[in-house]
Order: sequence, then C-alpha cells, then structure tokens
Amino acid sequence: PLVAGPLGDAVELVMALFEAFRDDKEVTEPLLERLDGLEPAVHKVALLDPSFFEISGHPVRQVINQLARLRPELGDAGHGRGDLWETVDALLGPAMEGFDRDISLFSDVLVELDALVQRQAAAYQANVDAVVNACASQEAFILARRGLVDEDSAPADPVDRGVSKRSEEHTSELQSP
Repeated sequence: PLVAGPLGDAVELVMALFEAFRDDKEVTEPLLERLDGLEPAVHKVALLDPSFFEISGHPVRQVINQLARLRPELGDAGHGRGDLWETVDALLGPAMEGFDRDISLFSDVLVELDALVQRQAAAYQANVDAVVNACASQEAFILARRGLVDEDSAPADPVDRGVSKRSEEHTSELQSP
C-alpha cells in the first residue's frame, strides 16, 4: 500500500471502487469520464471524513449514486440547458476542480443532481403515460371498428385497464435510492 493503516485502507477501498466502475460494462463511457474526474476528490474525502464509509447517505456517495441513475437518453429533461453531460459537467466542475476540504460542496452538487434525476423521472413517466394512452386509444378504436364495443364506452383510463403498474415499476427504478 502507498499509505499504511486506516488511511491506506481508505485509499485502497476508493481505488477498488473506481476500478470496479471501470470494469463494469454497464457504466457508459461518458459516465466513466465524470467518475474518473471525481476520483481525486473522492480520495480526499475518504481521507478527511471517515463517515464516507460509514454513512450510506454521505453526500459524496449520494452524488455517485445519482450519477449512476442518470439516463442520457432522457437528456436534461427539457430544462433548456443543452446536453445532459454539459449540465452534469457544470454541476461537477467545482467538486472536480476546486475541492479542498469543504465537503458541503458535494451537498450542493447533490441537490442539483437530485433535481435532475427527478426531472428525468417525470419526463420518463410522461413518456410512458403518452404511450399507454396512445395504446388505449388505438385499442378503443379497433374494438369500436370491429363492433365489439362502443368507442365512447371503452376504458380510456390506463389505470382502469391495469397497465399503470408496469410504468410505476420502471419509474421507481429511476427514483430508488
């Protein structure tokens, strides 16, 4: 080890964490670039703050978790700031470039990432709802065309048809801690 004792253990654990990110085929290249940029700051945090390993809700751990929840295909969820990764870079910049000892910097980043993940979850749910409603309308049209049911009496609400459960399961994946 480069450093002995508990500090050396902290360094090795962070190194192993980031090596696992690099080996994980599910971690996209753009996300990996951001994680690599955060690695030096995470090393500093691990050395300065032992609660990094003890508290699952530690702001730095939560920043990493929220980064993993982002879905590039949902972009910045229509917030008008351009590309998702440009938005993320703007949020992470202070933590990647200016972190010294002030861990609250990560709390500020976390607030913004939480909002971004929530916007993405809302955009995802809106997309699912639009697809479900379009399918319900098509089904009602087809049934009415076949004379099996009056178009006005077909259930228009996807909840009545029991399909919202699947969309809720997918949305909860975006929102789960």
